[in-house]
Amino acid sequence: MAQRSPKALSAHPVWGPYLSARAVQVDAQAARLSSEFHTMSEDEMPVWALLLADNRDLLSRVAVWRAWHDVDDHDPSLLGRPCVQEDARRYQAQLQEDVTRLLGAAVDSAEELWVVRSAAAPRREYASRVAGRRSAHRSSDPRLRTGSVGTPSRGACLGSAR
Repeated sequence: MAQRSPKALSAHPVWGPYLSARAVQVDAQAARLSSEFHTMSEDEMPVWALLLADNRDLLSRVAVWRAWHDVDDHDPSLLGRPCVQEDARRYQAQLQEDVTRLLGAAVDSAEELWVVRSAAAPRREYASRVAGRRSAHRSSDPRLRTGSVGTPSRGACLGSAR
């Protein structure tokens, strides 16, 4: 595990062990959520996740991002509000780039699809529309790299609850 806190804090007799234990808890929660989205059926997915169902690695990364930044399941944007802190903004931009590479022009239509879904269209009909958009705009390389550009800090986005 990479060191996530400054040396002075890591060496502190009270805060060092606390921060280390907290980092382990965060890693475990992220791994659990990632695993959950890797194995989830499309029927179990929140609506926002249907756009990414063809790439479970990217879907899992976005799910962890949304959980970390408290993006509501009913928020039509995949990544929530823009982040202001540099490392979070950089990671959010990388996720957006990966989503755009996967979905192409379908990214622009995510809100349109959301309106269709929120107007009480049957889930199957919505999923069919999403599948049509995904296939129409499929990237020539649907296997996106799964590496990250660093772990962003929580609460670094505009309007974040934390």
